[in-house]
Amino acid sequence: MLFTTPPIVLHYVMQSEAALTEVPAFAVIQKLAEDKVALQQRRDVLKHTMQELGSQYEALKTQLAENETNVQVESSNVLLILYSLL
Repeated sequence: MLFTTPPIVLHYVMQSEAALTEVPAFAVIQKLAEDKVALQQRRDVLKHTMQELGSQYEALKTQLAENETNVQVESSNVLLILYSLL
């Protein structure tokens, strides 16, 4: 725990805006610190997920380009074969 005694007592909204409850200041500060840690963890997980998805996207984009090139080469080969038969 960060503080042993509350320095002041604040009015803090617990469940709804209408229900004001007096909460020691250190409890508010501790809650904000916990929220900060949770949000940092969510940010890090989201950042990692976005990096993974970006890598997958680039790999699939490269694969698609290779497939399109392969299709074009095969089409050219078929045309060459057809023209050689004429």
